[in-house]
Amino acid sequence: MPKSPNSGGLKALAYPVAGLVALVVMAMATGVRKGPEDLALYADTLSQGQLRALRFRSDKTGRVRCPKKTVFHTLLSTVDAAALERALLLWQNQLLGPAQDNLVLVDGKKMRGAGVEMVNATTGSGRFLGAVVTPDKTNEITAARTVLKGQDLAGKIVLADALHTNTPTAQQILYEQSGDYLLTVKGNQPDLQKTLSALFTDSAFSPSANPADACVDSGEQPGPHGNPRLGSH
Repeated sequence: MPKSPNSGGLKALAYPVAGLVALVVMAMATGVRKGPEDLALYADTLSQGQLRALRFRSDKTGRVRCPKKTVFHTLLSTVDAAALERALLLWQNQLLGPAQDNLVLVDGKKMRGAGVEMVNATTGSGRFLGAVVTPDKTNEITAARTVLKGQDLAGKIVLADALHTNTPTAQQILYEQSGDYLLTVKGNQPDLQKTLSALFTDSAFSPSANPADACVDSGEQPGPHGNPRLGSH
């Protein structure tokens, strides 16, 4: 894994970073989501053999040491998140093969116990595609555009809630990344809602084969123009 600018903090952990990251992945696979304290509680459930397999060191008594809350706090605040995501996505693709789903779902979530908000991209079947932390003093709209930038949207449909129903996001999906979108419209966008309602208002429509001839019934084929007697001899 590439070194982060703050790699000195990782060296001070006295635990191999690869082992700690593997432990975090194991914890998340079992439903742990709340942060360093819950990660430490999960680590306490591991056997000596499991801790040894993660290459954690032994103490003076010969027992393999178990990382505590402060270790996970340092890890999560220091590790290169982008490099970690790339590694996890590569591992996921090796296990599952390339994603075949043509849906990309974008959704923001607040991480309980971490004090941050993230925007995640997943397939329609729930497969992880990427995530971005919402920057301070902004909202998830900017983060959503960032996470979409990292996706191949050609031939795919992006689904998002009403917060992301705005012109810049739609233009990015359609014109910059060759995708399509299905965005929600609610009452807090009255002008857009009114425009869409007008587009779907019932109106007269004739599927006539000859729309220029208003006298032709939609269920009849148009007859020849001119004198119908011509050519009768």
